[in-house]
Amino acid sequence: MPEWSGLLDLLDRYGLMLVAAYGALSFVTMAVASYTLQAISDKTSAIPAWISWVPILQTYAFLRAVETSFVTLLAVTGAGFAIAFSGWILPSGVAGVLLPLLIVLYIVSVIVWMGRLLWRLAERRDLSGWVGLACLVPGIGLLVLPYVALHDGLVRANRAGLALTVLLSLLAAVSLQADLRNVRAVLAVLDAEGPTLDGTFDGTFDDAFDKLGPEERAQLTGLVGELRVRPGGAEQDDAAPSAPRSGPEAGVLRGLLDRLLSGFSQAAASDRPAPDEIPERVACDPETTPVGAPPPDDTEMWCERIPSGERHGEYLSWHPNGRVHEKGRYRDGQRHGTWTRYWPSGGPRARVHFEDGREHGLLVHWNEWGQPEREVLWQHGQPAG
Repeated sequence: MPEWSGLLDLLDRYGLMLVAAYGALSFVTMAVASYTLQAISDKTSAIPAWISWVPILQTYAFLRAVETSFVTLLAVTGAGFAIAFSGWILPSGVAGVLLPLLIVLYIVSVIVWMGRLLWRLAERRDLSGWVGLACLVPGIGLLVLPYVALHDGLVRANRAGLALTVLLSLLAAVSLQADLRNVRAVLAVLDAEGPTLDGTFDGTFDDAFDKLGPEERAQLTGLVGELRVRPGGAEQDDAAPSAPRSGPEAGVLRGLLDRLLSGFSQAAASDRPAPDEIPERVACDPETTPVGAPPPDDTEMWCERIPSGERHGEYLSWHPNGRVHEKGRYRDGQRHGTWTRYWPSGGPRARVHFEDGREHGLLVHWNEWGQPEREVLWQHGQPAG
């Protein structure tokens, strides 16, 4: 049984429960935080109660409660951006020494600044400033801040704020459900003869796509379209031959997903199932005859002169899954011209040029994600480097 089936089963069984739990947790978290801030605002006569329930505006509510201007927050935030930007403009040697020091100083400064604000807040609530500082302690602060707000009594929650929190929680749950649909579509394909968790490839993705339902096909095809857009915004040309990826956009995860899902868009564009497609065959000259056969009859095919039996012309071999393993040409019984070897998933694995049976040119190796691994220059059958 494929290793992905367990994950798919868990997602089918507990997916709805996970969405509901996430929505409930989102509501409780936002409601408690907003209600606490509303209580502080009401008891310090800072601002109208509903502002404490609106994301982003909540920051303004807190600043008013501790009698600090919004300009101060902008200055602190701007300093953080300036430090981050300095890493791009400073020489690498200087940035390597100065940037970590600036980051540490900034973090310490922010902690001290927040400590002063919380100290002031506790004093405004007729508590010791040390109680306010306790809000900075991870874990403990989640309990101390509600105590600072509610130690002298509760307040009536703002109804409009509660309604907004319910709406935001529902939106969070819907967003998670949409993400889980995409995850399930990918898992369904991986479970249908896709690669296993250890990275090995067990079958063709065209077959897997054919086993999906209409909704999952549509979701996966849309996801493929998003992945096939380069960071610069230009869309890849599906008609162009696939080339090994390089550059900043060739991240491992992006490359892996693009390779895994590229077959789906091709299968979706054709009404003919992948297993029924005619395998590629060699084209022989009149003076030669084809030997061997494509899958499922054989795994190797070439052109051969009769009666000498000398190989001359195109050569093809296939992986057990039906994809091409190696492709090239013979001349007078020797390899000649460009030879390419492919991964079982269909991507190029190695490519080199032959001259009269000897490597002559740049030998390029790619990994299974389409990223160049190494290059070796050959001259007349010998490494040049």
